[in-house]
Formats: sequence, C-alpha cells, structure tokens
Amino acid sequence: MASTADHEILIRLEEGKHAILPNPMPAMKVGETVRYLSYDGQVTMRFPDLSPFRQDDQRNTEISGAEPQQLLRAGKFDSRCFLMLQGGMMVGWDPNGSPQSGGVHDVGH
Repeated sequence: MASTADHEILIRLEEGKHAILPNPMPAMKVGETVRYLSYDGQVTMRFPDLSPFRQDDQRNTEISGAEPQQLLRAGKFDSRCFLMLQGGMMVGWDPNGSPQSGGVHDVGH
C-alpha cells in the first residue's frame, strides 16, 4: 500500500476524456509531500515548464501519482494531467480537446 502524503490530490475522470484536478487546489508549501490518486486510472502529471518537485531547471518533466513526492520549489507551476484507464487508453490534457485537464500548482514557502 502506498504511503500517505501531506496532500492527497484526487483526480476525477469526466466525460471519459478529461482528467480534472480539484478546484481550488490545496495550499501547498515547500517541504510538504503530494500524492496524486484517482479511482479511474493511473495518474501522470506533466509540468511543461519547471516542476515544483525538482530543484534543477529541467523543463517538460513528469511524475507518476502513485508515490508521495516532496515539493522542492516555490512558485506557480502549470501542470497537465493524464489518466491511464483500465483498458490502457490514455486520456487527459490536450490543447484543443481537453485543456481543462490541468491547472496551476501554487507552492509557497
């Protein structure tokens, strides 16, 4: 069983194609941990610019939601959310078909 985190963020599947983050997102701080989960599939979060889970300047990184991740950087981070459904189909962020499958992580000090 996966361990718990300071923030457990539940991703919802809507209309069979949207991977929806909670709105509002929880208030998060550097040093806390985050775990993404969904009853609908396996979560992947992609950060097209910088990631709150990295201290380097690597862009376009992703993390799996299964294990808690520590927040390492303060700021506002755009994210794109994806779900791998039971049958193997990947759904989530798409600039035209599902731009709501994402959001902003606002991480304070």
